[in-house]
Amino acid sequence: MLGSDLIVSLANRASVIGVDMDDFDIRDKTACTLKVSSINPDCIVNCAAYTNVDGSESNFDEAMAVNAFGAENMALAARQADAFFVQISTDYVYDGSKAEPYTENDKVNPINNYGRTKLEGETRVLKVLPEKTLIIRTAWLFGAHGSNFIETIIKIAKTRETVGVINDQTGCPTFTQDLAAGIADLIRKKAKGIVHLTNSGNTSWYGFASFFMGLVNPRVSVLPIPARDYPLPAKRPEYSVLSLEKYKNITGNVPPNWKDAVRRYLKIKHPNFV
Repeated sequence: MLGSDLIVSLANRASVIGVDMDDFDIRDKTACTLKVSSINPDCIVNCAAYTNVDGSESNFDEAMAVNAFGAENMALAARQADAFFVQISTDYVYDGSKAEPYTENDKVNPINNYGRTKLEGETRVLKVLPEKTLIIRTAWLFGAHGSNFIETIIKIAKTRETVGVINDQTGCPTFTQDLAAGIADLIRKKAKGIVHLTNSGNTSWYGFASFFMGLVNPRVSVLPIPARDYPLPAKRPEYSVLSLEKYKNITGNVPPNWKDAVRRYLKIKHPNFV
């Protein structure tokens, strides 16, 4: 989902080579080294991840193999090739106890295995390449090239008149086209360290669903429900809004508001409704 949009964003500024799971396995250190050495890139962006948040609770070893050890393997290969390395991370490294946007300097304290494995990936990558790494923490992704929350709710709504959606978890929906453009800008600015990047604004899952369903099918009632009424294997932060001040200072840009992003997404995926 992100990789497809990132190839487009970077293609205007560089020669881009996209690789996928069929090309090599990032869990295999030797395979990583061989693939990277065959390309000899100036920069590597690692979008690969085990992203099943609930699945990470029962498949912790698999999530670690990709999100932590796999990221480390790619960083090691980048170091050998003398390449700059970009690692994509998550808002789920925070516990959600804060009531205002998290900055890059705030204490991390993941409350689920997905967040733990992604944080371990950050730690390992920074240890391998402390001076040539950019870690981008983002959140709540939706995009045209993969399954996402918007498509899930639209599908459910085809067979129901009402849809219950959690309203006591707050974050920022992020369009992968906008995220990719922001990543390209950060690379161009030679940013390094940890940077937060999402669309602007924030909402709950309920607010998110209410907005896009109001555009796609306003006849469907979206009802707010507490997280306790929809128990999932992995606990989610109640609040994981990310501060964008560092990104704005580095690039001089302000990411588009999430509502604007949703409208643009729907024009691509559901043009008959917008």
